[in-house]
Amino acid sequence: MKRSEIIDSISSMSGVNREDTKKVFESTFEFIMQQLVKEQDVLITGFGSFRYGKRNARKGIKPKTGEVVNIAPRNVVTFKPSVPLKEMINGKRDC
Repeated sequence: MKRSEIIDSISSMSGVNREDTKKVFESTFEFIMQQLVKEQDVLITGFGSFRYGKRNARKGIKPKTGEVVNIAPRNVVTFKPSVPLKEMINGKRDC
């Protein structure tokens, strides 16, 4: 589902006009991104958590050539779904 489709769906579900829905949608994700840039985790109860993490430098192997390469350290974001979300996805709970 594309961003514009999500905004349209939220707008029709909530009865709020599309422009206001778009502002709230974009502000929400901008806030989440700002927190992650500040190395802060974001927990959305009932949905899941976005976690900031670091990966250390390590050695890797190119599968095609077998050559050993150095992989630089990097920052990552992970998402862990909440238990209710997992249950909905697996049909154990209604939406």
